[in-house]
Amino acid sequence: MAFDYRDDKRSIRSKEQLKEALFELLYEKEWRQITIQHLTKKAKLNRSTFYQHYENKYDLLVQNVEALFQALKETVLSTSIDNSSADTISYGYLLAFYRHLKEQSYYFKVILNRGYELDIMELFSDIVQEAMGQVVDVQQAIDGVPAEIHWRYSIAAHFSVASWWLQNDFPYSPEFMAEAVLKLTKEGKHHALL
Repeated sequence: MAFDYRDDKRSIRSKEQLKEALFELLYEKEWRQITIQHLTKKAKLNRSTFYQHYENKYDLLVQNVEALFQALKETVLSTSIDNSSADTISYGYLLAFYRHLKEQSYYFKVILNRGYELDIMELFSDIVQEAMGQVVDVQQAIDGVPAEIHWRYSIAAHFSVASWWLQNDFPYSPEFMAEAVLKLTKEGKHHALL
C-alpha cells in the first residue's frame, strides 16, 4: 500500500508540474508553438512521465482547462443559501463566481488571452446556465423571446463583464461585481444601449 501511496503523490506532483508548465508556456507563446519537449523541459520531467498522464498536448490542455471550469462550477453551485429569494441566491452565486475568478485569476487570465485558441465559451456557458437554472426556468421564453436567444445573450454579457474585470486587474471588489451584475440582470434585462 505504501508504494501505491507514494506513486499517487508522485503522480499528483507530476501533473501539477505539467499544469504549471502549460500555463507558463501559454502565457509566453501561442498554443501551436508549444511542444511536448517545451512542456517537459519547463516541468523538469521526462517525456515518459508526460505520456503516463496524457496522450498528447491537447489532452493536457483539455484536462486542465476543464478542471479549472469544473472547480469554478463546483464553487458556484455549492454556495449554500437557505430558502432565500431568487435575488439572494443569484447574489450568492455571483459572489462565489467573482471570488473564485479572483483567487484563480492567473489561470483564467491565461485562458482568456488564449481564448480564441481554446474555445472556452461552451465551458463558461455550461456554468452560467446551470447556476441560473437553479434560480429561474431556463426553458421559458421572456416577453416572446425564445429561451435559447435569451440565454445566449445573457451568457455573452456575463462572459464579457467577467473577462473585462479579470483583464483590468479587478477594478472593483467581487462583492461590488456581484451586486452590479445582479442589478443589471434584474433591471436591465429588457433594456439595451443601442
